[in-house]
Amino acid sequence: MSLTMSGMSTELDWLRERVEAVMGARPGVTRKRMFGCDTWFRDGAIFALIWKTGRIGVKLPDSEAYSALARVNGVEPWSPGGKMIMGSWLLVPDTWNEDEDALRPWVSRAWEQAGGGAAAKKKASPKKASSKEGAPQKPAAKKAARRGHDER
Repeated sequence: MSLTMSGMSTELDWLRERVEAVMGARPGVTRKRMFGCDTWFRDGAIFALIWKTGRIGVKLPDSEAYSALARVNGVEPWSPGGKMIMGSWLLVPDTWNEDEDALRPWVSRAWEQAGGGAAAKKKASPKKASSKEGAPQKPAAKKAARRGHDER
C-alpha cells in the first residue's frame, strides 16, 4: 500500500479503528504512540502496531506461530529501516486491512503471547537474597543509610 501525505492520516486512523475492532475488549490492553505509529500493549508488553507505511504488524515470540504466519503470501518481517529486522515481528498482508476474519486470529495470537507482560515478568523473578549479607557497605549505601538515620 502506498500512502500519500494527505491520505496517510485518514488511512492510519481507519487502520487503528480496524485493529481495535478485531481486538474487541481484551483485558490489560493499552494503546500508545511509539516509533511514530500506533502500538498496542498487554500489561506492558507490546504485541501489535500499525507501521507508518499502513501495514499492521504483530509480535509472535512463539516460533511455531511465527513460522506459520511467515509462510502466508504477502507477509514480511518488520524492518523499521535499513537492514535491521525486528525479531518476532511480522507485517501481515495489506489485503488483511479489509479482511477482519483473516486478521483477527493473528492479532489474538499476538495478544495471547504477550500474556506475561513486562510487569508479570518482573514479579515472576524476585530478587535473590544477597550472598554478601554482612559484607561492608559501599560508600553510596553508607551515605544513604546516614541520611535516613539523620532524618529520624
